[in-house]
Amino acid sequence: VYLNRCDHADLYLPWGGIKNSGLGRTNGRAGLIEATAAKAYHVRSVIA
Repeated sequence: VYLNRCDHADLYLPWGGIKNSGLGRTNGRAGLIEATAAKAYHVRSVIA
């Protein structure tokens, strides 16, 4: 388990997948998208 660490790839991760396959299935783009959720923010700007 890695906390606050998205740049570390474990050598024992499975090698495979499409594109970025050297990162393993869970550390590639698909794994990142699966583990995140989109959230919208609205910031009001104040003009002085």
